[in-house]
This record gives sequence, C-alpha cells and structure tokens, in this order.
Amino acid sequence: MWKKSFGTFMGIWAVISHGWLLLQAYKIFSEKDASGISAIGFSVVLLGAIFWFIYAAFVMEKQDFRMMTSSGVGFSLGIVVLIGVLKYNKKPLPKTAALRCE
Repeated sequence: MWKKSFGTFMGIWAVISHGWLLLQAYKIFSEKDASGISAIGFSVVLLGAIFWFIYAAFVMEKQDFRMMTSSGVGFSLGIVVLIGVLKYNKKPLPKTAALRCE
C-alpha cells in the first residue's frame, strides 16, 4: 500500500521539482537579464532531460510515465530558460576552437 502512495507522491513531485526552472525563467524574462547563468550549463540540463526521457520511454522494460513526464517538463522549462539566457545574457558566448567557423 505504501509503495503505491509513494509512487503517486513521486509522480507529483517529479513535476513540482522542476518549479525552480519556472522561477528562473520568470526572473530572466521579467528582469530582461540572464547574467550569471550559463547557456552551456542549461544545455547540459536539457541533454540530461532528453536522455532520461529516452531511457524511460525506450530502454526500461516497462515504460515509466512519471519519469517521462518529469523529464518532459524539465526539458520544456529548460528550453524556455535557455531561450532567455541566449536572448538576455550580456556576456558573449565563448569563442572556442570548436565553435569557430573560419
């Protein structure tokens, strides 16, 4: 009985726990400032969300809806934050050898 209740709680928590991304997006767009937030760091967060979704949807023997929902919400909110970072970050992106188009 407790496992089912805990599973329900974790399904709800999986979505709520991404609330920090919503707060971050609100702060970026309301202040029109994303200084101090790394586009590369949020790209890694998005990549992780994609990997978790693929794992939950295709690798696990039984698809895990909670994990797919959580990673989908995290990816969606992460995209919003990344758009804000790219739009409002005052610092230019680093020019590394891999990013140069010379």
